[in-house]
Amino acid sequence: MAGTCLENPYAERINGIIKNDYLIAYDINNLQQLEKSLRKSIKLYNNCPHGRLGRKSPLEYERLLGQLAVTEHPVMQLYDFNIGNKRAQDVGFFKA
Repeated sequence: MAGTCLENPYAERINGIIKNDYLIAYDINNLQQLEKSLRKSIKLYNNCPHGRLGRKSPLEYERLLGQLAVTEHPVMQLYDFNIGNKRAQDVGFFKA
């Protein structure tokens, strides 16, 4: 669950990746095939390295976070409409 409505685009982006990059490759004709393909797609996504996570998979990143003190966790900076487009590319995860 998102903490705020501003986190919704990130969740929707992941949904779009799974739907448009993974599931589209399968010939899905019924609910059972969809469930099987969805499980496989999520497993692939969670084990694939991501550039924004320092070339770590989401699972590796979660394990790394589990080893850090809560005060050391990266902070997610959401888009600030007051800064305009000049700094929009800087929005994402950063070390507080």
